[in-house]
Amino acid sequence: MKRLTVGELRKALDGVPDELEVHFSSDTEEAYEIVLESAQRVKYELPDGRRFDDTGESGVDYFDIYGNADPDQMDW
Repeated sequence: MKRLTVGELRKALDGVPDELEVHFSSDTEEAYEIVLESAQRVKYELPDGRRFDDTGESGVDYFDIYGNADPDQMDW
């Protein structure tokens, strides 16, 4: 599976009106709707040359799109 890049996202958004709603689709068999709540760049460096234990990197830089199940559509 290939992850979507910011460049691919920008290309897909070319010419799309600002007012157009964003929808999320998936091949998963979920019975509820996923609502995209935010989209933002996440970028930071650890202080004093420290590195993450799992990756060995000193920082992160990625674009995050966050979605959550619509509670009004959940089968509680």
